[in-house]
Amino acid sequence: MSVLKISHLCKRFKLSESSIVEVLKDINVTFPDTGLVGILGKSGCGKSTLLNLISLLDKPSSGEIIIDDKSTKHWKRKQIEKFRRNEIATIFQGYNLLEDHDVIYNISLPLLISGYSYKEASKKAISLLESINFPIELYHQKVNKMSGGEKQRVAILRAISISPRILLCDEPTGALDSDNSFMVMSLLKKISEKVLVIVVSHNQSLLSDMSDEIIQMKDGKITSEITKKRNNNDNPSKGKTKKRHSSSWVEKIATSNFKRRFGRNIISFISVAICLITTTLVVGFIQNIDTRIKLECYKHLDLGVGTISKETSSKLEDTVITLVRSSRPSKEEIKRLEVEYPTYYYELNYDAILPPVISISYENNELKEYVYNSVYSFQDESVDKSLLIKGAFPKEDNLLEVVINKKAYESLKAYVNEPLNKWISLSHIFETNYYTYDEENNVINDTFVYSFRAKVVGVVDELSFLSVPTIYYPYVALDEYLSSYLLNNYSSYVDYPYSWKEKIMDEVNTNNLTSYSYKIFLKNYRYYPNVSLDKEKIKDDFTINNNSLVIEQALTDLISASSIGVELFLIIAIIGTVLIVGLISFSSYSEDKKRSAILTCLGADLFQITDIYIYENMMIVSLALILTFSLIIPIKTLVNRLLFQIIGIDNVISLPSSILPNINLPYSYYLFLIVVSLLVIVISTTVPILFSKKISVIEELKEE
Repeated sequence: MSVLKISHLCKRFKLSESSIVEVLKDINVTFPDTGLVGILGKSGCGKSTLLNLISLLDKPSSGEIIIDDKSTKHWKRKQIEKFRRNEIATIFQGYNLLEDHDVIYNISLPLLISGYSYKEASKKAISLLESINFPIELYHQKVNKMSGGEKQRVAILRAISISPRILLCDEPTGALDSDNSFMVMSLLKKISEKVLVIVVSHNQSLLSDMSDEIIQMKDGKITSEITKKRNNNDNPSKGKTKKRHSSSWVEKIATSNFKRRFGRNIISFISVAICLITTTLVVGFIQNIDTRIKLECYKHLDLGVGTISKETSSKLEDTVITLVRSSRPSKEEIKRLEVEYPTYYYELNYDAILPPVISISYENNELKEYVYNSVYSFQDESVDKSLLIKGAFPKEDNLLEVVINKKAYESLKAYVNEPLNKWISLSHIFETNYYTYDEENNVINDTFVYSFRAKVVGVVDELSFLSVPTIYYPYVALDEYLSSYLLNNYSSYVDYPYSWKEKIMDEVNTNNLTSYSYKIFLKNYRYYPNVSLDKEKIKDDFTINNNSLVIEQALTDLISASSIGVELFLIIAIIGTVLIVGLISFSSYSEDKKRSAILTCLGADLFQITDIYIYENMMIVSLALILTFSLIIPIKTLVNRLLFQIIGIDNVISLPSSILPNINLPYSYYLFLIVVSLLVIVISTTVPILFSKKISVIEELKEE
């Protein structure tokens, strides 16, 4: 049984569609089990191609390589990797060492790839170095600082560290002087006593002195075979070798790569960190925003204040126009509503004679954009007293003491350092006419004059979104005031006291003095969630308008639109990060093609080589996760401040704890983030590398 046999081996290369060159032509050789076999020939005769075929780095066009009387023609990838890992080794003219690692690590590498522990591999490497009296001071020196002769001896020791049965040497002395050449060939000669050593060279004199057999090649053919000595030493098959899994060498190379490409990896690191921080903020925003909107929309002093009206529509004949007419509900309808929806006060609407926009001033300074709004009372549960941040609510409902919101308070500070307990002027004039159809006095004019100086006794903190400076007064006080405020001219005409309240009460429901509606006030502000439900229930008969609902809907619509944009941004960020990591991984792998080819020749499989770049990128992700967890709280605080300035809602973003907001799984989000990050890194690293493996190992070895 021969350890290596070549049968009818041919290799052709296609240069173009019409040009094919045959590099090897019907090569037939049976090699001895041990000994040094020299292959001589000029450059281009096919010597190196033959070695590539023997090492199974390339496939023949025809013929076969036979190992231990078994053809390798149909070997699978794993069989080839096992053969390279345990049975064969190659010494290259250019050394092909890992230049940024020391001598011991380079020699240990094939053993580490085969599954040896770092301790075992280092021990054997030192033993080999001692066997050739290699200078001990160079054991831990990086290879890139050594001479050519020293590098070649390290390459030889690396090759024999796994005790291969076949040792291939491609021009091992090509870059050495005569003394180092003799030293290297002497070492190979000694090794050949137990191993089949095949040396390719154009140095005929050196091969003639050292070789047991010489094969002469020319133009892709064997022209002669000279056997000086046939060595009969045994070179038995290793049989089954138990592969022990070890990742220490992968981690070491990955760490070295990370340091070597530190600048580039910083880009990946920052990209991943930005993506992780963005993801966390977006998830926190999505999980928290609905709750925050519900809570923040309660922050209105006039939360439960609204109007209820009746609308009738009629379509103009032969047109697409529909006319809608609003009117005040009848007294009978209000009585029915009081029974069906008892959570409200139903009161006359005085907005026609005292609208929200009136003349407001402080010390002769006109206060523009202020509104004058009513709440039912400061004394009951219709207002949320927890909104008070300064001063106090009036002890009794009256029109001479008012409460303002924070926006009005800040606005007033332009005129006075402390607006609390200061007086503001309120005024409004409304005129109405009554047609008597009396020839002598057919029109009666009455004027409603509202003029007060009101004291600011309290300040409330409200939702600032769509908010304006607002002054609040109690409706019950206005109602009492209008009950005694008479229309003097009309009262004289009818000869009995007639108040403005009676005037509005008695008007037909379609008159503008009715404001076409009743005022409604929640008896308890906590019933606010029912307003939207009630509005939906009675929409066929009545229309409820509530400013807080309008603001809530506007805010919800804004957040919904923002959420779509934020989610789209997140998707783009994730895709961009995956592409960046993938491109950088591909770039790193392309940069290391020769290094990957060396590892392949040493027996590393595709997944081990891929693991190097996965480990490298896992370092990036680990650093990115550390940065994310370190910065997420201050960044969240900063973003919340910015959002508060825009929409007036504090703490819009909370840090997510559970991946599912409705299921309490503490810290599950962060575990999910770590797992997904690592998974994304594995995928974004593996896919481009697997794609790039279409390039042959031989071509990779040519890459610089």
